[in-house]
Amino acid sequence: MECVKPDSFNLISWEIDTTGRLLCDEIFRISMLFNNYKFDVFIMPHRDISLFSARRYQVCTSTSGLYRFLCKRPSGKILRSKTEYFGLEDFLNWLEKYSQKPIVLMFYEPYEFSPYILLQALERYGMLKRFKELVHGFAHVYAFVKKKCKKSMSSLAIRPLTKVLLNKNDVKCYDSYNRSKLIYEILLHLCDGDSANPAEVLNTELKPYIKSVDEIEKELISRKNRIDLQISLKPIFSPYLKLGDSRRKVLMLRSYLTRENVDYNVLKSLWEKGKDAFKGELLEMLKSAGEEAKKEIIAILVYHFDCTSDTQQTSANAENSSPPVKIDELVKKLSIED
Repeated sequence: MECVKPDSFNLISWEIDTTGRLLCDEIFRISMLFNNYKFDVFIMPHRDISLFSARRYQVCTSTSGLYRFLCKRPSGKILRSKTEYFGLEDFLNWLEKYSQKPIVLMFYEPYEFSPYILLQALERYGMLKRFKELVHGFAHVYAFVKKKCKKSMSSLAIRPLTKVLLNKNDVKCYDSYNRSKLIYEILLHLCDGDSANPAEVLNTELKPYIKSVDEIEKELISRKNRIDLQISLKPIFSPYLKLGDSRRKVLMLRSYLTRENVDYNVLKSLWEKGKDAFKGELLEMLKSAGEEAKKEIIAILVYHFDCTSDTQQTSANAENSSPPVKIDELVKKLSIED
């Protein structure tokens, strides 16, 4: 797609509610605001809404006999919802009304998550091509707000921002339409200054934070590949993740392997060359890791493959077993052997 000039797209404030915070989760509400035009639709997901999301968005899935429905918490009021296909169809039809200029969807969250969920949903029903014709990209406005407010605000959550910048109290941040409205007001407030037209200033200042749909697609593929690598390494690292004190360290150590696209089969084939060759090749692979991290990764891997070769464990058994020794002790043991 051709480069879009700052003043030649429509900025739409966009928020979604999801059943959870994983890539396999689904959308159950889409809300948008453009000028004074609003869009709001509830979608009946196939998955149940997680407890975390139910508390956060004040909505849960319920079942009565053969029927499933969305209901508000704590009132229990049943919400009118559509199937995912028709909800997304309405979403695209609404966007089409304002597609005279390329559209940019603004979303507010610390980590880029919502665009991935949306693209996956559209791809399921063959709607991605039409979406690309209407939408140029996504604007990660959290990064923009962080740059503007990091010195003056201790928290960048919507509620404190609204209280300080807009002087509004008791806002309903669990409601996605309210969030989309508040975010748009916050952005206009930050771009107000001496300008007579803050919307024009916003168009210009948001340009560095916009990613095209194609860029988001590439990132989604990369994330999926990383998840596949993490799943393949589960037999090695899963027992250590159950220990609270070492969980963060183990996640970091595992990330060094996934960055180099190393999965379980690669490690297994290296192990078959012999322990010394295994250590040597791993040291060459782990370019981004520090010396201490390299020692810990090699110690964990050597211990795992030593145990599996001694006891002929399957991957499933190795995953369910708990580590008898801590990582520090494994490093000491490996250094003594060397």
